[in-house]
Amino acid sequence: MSATKFASVEEAAAYALRGIRGSPVIAVPMGKSLNLEIMKYSVKADGTLDAEGFISTPDKDIERDILEPEAFSGEGLTGYMKRGAPVSIEHGTKTLPIGFMHKARLVRNGQVLQDENNPKHPPIDFRHYDGGSGWYGLVNIYDKDVLRGISKGAVSSFSWIGMPNEWDVLPDGGRHFVKPGSVNPILEATVTAYPINPQATMRIAKARGYIPQKIDPKISALLANPLVVDAIISILIPPGKVSAVVEEELKRLR
Repeated sequence: MSATKFASVEEAAAYALRGIRGSPVIAVPMGKSLNLEIMKYSVKADGTLDAEGFISTPDKDIERDILEPEAFSGEGLTGYMKRGAPVSIEHGTKTLPIGFMHKARLVRNGQVLQDENNPKHPPIDFRHYDGGSGWYGLVNIYDKDVLRGISKGAVSSFSWIGMPNEWDVLPDGGRHFVKPGSVNPILEATVTAYPINPQATMRIAKARGYIPQKIDPKISALLANPLVVDAIISILIPPGKVSAVVEEELKRLR
């Protein structure tokens, strides 16, 4: 079998950890971003910034996956909001949050499926919501550098990471997440300036600690061995592409 070259360590490691596309026995976090100018924002009297827009829509992405708004419904969205709904910048979960999600809405064709308010803050309503389909959110940003990036238009997209639990395999090999609660838990939401890079990719940093379930124990042990993962990465990825951040994550796995 000839090796397929990947553009990053994240992609190569995700390929190794994920296994065969559509297999219901592999469970590692996945992330999605929207490659759209989607944020609408307003500056508040306290100097913070409210940004809102669609965090996910049921459009087919570059991995040929389709995520219906129902996939986030139930405990997935409720649990995330109950945890305070922290929001990061560029999936920066090792640093303090730069904001929080104030309100979340799952909607299909303008019909509200689920509304969730952040219980740690007084409820407020959307200012720019006008229907559609997907996961819509209102985020408050209090980090001055990030809100400056949003106001200048350099940071303009939302992203998220969650655990896929159940899906239907599409004819083109993509996955269709349609069952209520099929993405649970929702691990994080983030604002991003680079929606193309993390779009539809799983990251080894997020997969750390999540061992594939319901799979042959020998295969589980093999994929859990960082030396094996490193060997697979060395085959699948061109030399000179390892970033310092990912290199640090790989060290933590050893």
